[in-house]
Amino acid sequence: MSLQCPITINVSREILAGKETIYENWIHRGTQLICQFPGFLGMNIKRPDSATNNCYQLTYSFDTAEHQAAWKNSAQRSNHMKLLKNTFIKKETSVQKQEELILPTLTSQQKLVPNPHKMALVLIVVVFSVLFPLNAFFGQYIVQLPLPLRILSVVLPQVLLMNYIIMPPLMKWLHPWLTRKLETKNLS
Repeated sequence: MSLQCPITINVSREILAGKETIYENWIHRGTQLICQFPGFLGMNIKRPDSATNNCYQLTYSFDTAEHQAAWKNSAQRSNHMKLLKNTFIKKETSVQKQEELILPTLTSQQKLVPNPHKMALVLIVVVFSVLFPLNAFFGQYIVQLPLPLRILSVVLPQVLLMNYIIMPPLMKWLHPWLTRKLETKNLS
């Protein structure tokens, strides 16, 4: 059984002068079509500027190459592509499997989001577990300090311990229990 990974398509088109509105309307209709296909994860559109070599850049993703091929070979896409005739000068396309990407260009359709109630419970336990020993060991030494310094002397080690030592492995360990799937679509 082969590993299925998301696939991202990058399309860059230089549009003929005066055809920008037609092209943007074409993109809008195409987005409505592609959203109906299984496995569609999202789309990102960049308008022409110096960073895009004055080209429109469309980036869209599917969860598998098979779902992307179903869109690419569909009658809906074929008919939609015919509407683009005589609107662009040049086109460049690249395909990347998600495993090849260093940073994904799109968010996926399903994000894992921590449950806020479970996260609050974890934070209460961790904060108590850090504050109790800090106060037990150092409370007698910091009691003479002014209030702002007392608070700083407890908060500073607590935040550093939680941020760099305690929470990273704890979040990795509790991730399956903390998270739930949240459906999103990125069509910006």
